[in-house]
Amino acid sequence: MIIDKTGTSLTGVQGTLDLGDKQFGGITLGGNVSVTYTKPATFTVQGSVSSPPIPKTTAARPLDKVGGFLNMRVGTGQILEFGLGVTGQFSFRDLTVKTVPDNPPAFEYNVVTDQFEISGGLIVSFKNNFISTTLVPGPTQASSSRTERCNN
Repeated sequence: MIIDKTGTSLTGVQGTLDLGDKQFGGITLGGNVSVTYTKPATFTVQGSVSSPPIPKTTAARPLDKVGGFLNMRVGTGQILEFGLGVTGQFSFRDLTVKTVPDNPPAFEYNVVTDQFEISGGLIVSFKNNFISTTLVPGPTQASSSRTERCNN
């Protein structure tokens, strides 16, 4: 907020609501929603939902810390950007797919530039063999990727 001789001007504000944990059909989900205003007249709405970690002592852990997130930026009366992503991991028999914790897969669309961006990483393992792939978009360059493979 700026207060000067011409008056008061709001430059930005953010509010976040923690939705807490709720039970849905035997599954616990939690999440949050945030709304941000920045000058000039731009609003960003973000939200996420996720399941809590399943204790390692639980025999069946098909979905562990699975979640998703979405965002949308609106300015001058139109949607400027929107996107979504996934977090967590799932398992089926000897196959496990998990997201890179600090860089989960995300899909973003910039309406103004008519451009899609895909970023984030996945780690896939099968019978103690794994492959890890990460996509990193660059603001002015083509995307790069890194892949690792390990056989145990």
